[in-house]
Amino acid sequence: TIAISLAGDILILPFQMIYDGKTARSRPDPRTLPAGFLLSGNENHWSNAEETIKLLTNGIKPYVTEMINRLKLPPHQKALVIWDDFRGHTAASVQRLLPTLNIVTADIPKNLTHLLSPLDLTVNRTMKRFEQDAGAAYITSEVARCLNISPRIDDIKVNTSKPRVRELHAQTVSKAYTYFKTPQGRTNIMKGWVAAGISKAVDDIRHCSREPVDICQLLDPFQNMSIRT
Repeated sequence: TIAISLAGDILILPFQMIYDGKTARSRPDPRTLPAGFLLSGNENHWSNAEETIKLLTNGIKPYVTEMINRLKLPPHQKALVIWDDFRGHTAASVQRLLPTLNIVTADIPKNLTHLLSPLDLTVNRTMKRFEQDAGAAYITSEVARCLNISPRIDDIKVNTSKPRVRELHAQTVSKAYTYFKTPQGRTNIMKGWVAAGISKAVDDIRHCSREPVDICQLLDPFQNMSIRT
């Protein structure tokens, strides 16, 4: 799970990594990852309400507090979290927690994340490319190593055990995280907010005149579309 912020310095928050397994043995060594990564595990390695609460309390809220202090905002300044309409986000336990953290949310409607989610538009796509490239490079190198030992196809053995894959994945995620902290990575993050129309919406509201403004009109990306029946 990745979280990004629309701040002046566009800071990407540490990743939340969920593995299948409830013990530390099922996860990478934290020392092989950047500081602040949230490591946890469950039976199917999917996010849920419990994991969402961990992300909010241990990842997003500390960042919000840091920004409040940096910008000298009131202690109870609210933060807006934009996320998809996922049942882990809409769970009662999560909804009860949000007001205590001074966090309000905007839910992206189902089947529209590919249009309106900054993460899906650029960051997640780039993250998957890192993983795909690393996987292809590892398999290619292993096949080449085996062929150097024996030309027989049957002798090719690629180690895809969970410990080995976790180790490689930790290396890949660390590499991706480092990339997102560079100017090029920051541009990648910025493009997601722009592509989703959020950057323009924020700018329009900040710079609109004192005349009454229809906020819904500014925020609705489909306002000029007509429905034909």
